[in-house]
Amino acid sequence: MYGVPQGAIHFTECCVFEFATKLASVNSPKFLILQAPLYNGEEQAKQMANANEGNFTFKIAKFFPFWLLSNYSFKTDEFIQKCQMPILIFHGDADEVIHYEASVKLKEYFKPEDRLILLEGEKHNTIGENPIYQKEIKKLLVN
Repeated sequence: MYGVPQGAIHFTECCVFEFATKLASVNSPKFLILQAPLYNGEEQAKQMANANEGNFTFKIAKFFPFWLLSNYSFKTDEFIQKCQMPILIFHGDADEVIHYEASVKLKEYFKPEDRLILLEGEKHNTIGENPIYQKEIKKLLVN
């Protein structure tokens, strides 16, 4: 496994969150910041398989081989339990790709210093434009 410099911050969005969470679980970054993570691959595969025809997730599922998600479980829920550093998760409550409930479920494994920030009205690809998101990232990086 790759080493992480002491005091580094792991930041990831969407598809690489599981790898960042695994890496953080075996290293000691200063923070782990996740943006719209999956709970695990099995949950996402079920969501994609059950998506309504008009749903954006359904449209993605037509082109994305969601069976890959069920073959590789993206164990964010397991790796997050091994993370000793503070965790900050951002998720839009209007996310049309990964339902925000995935992040809410991850709260089950939170330590007292971990936080989930649900961004009202924010979709999957617009989280970085949200003023609350920008304020929280700036505050984190300044400290």
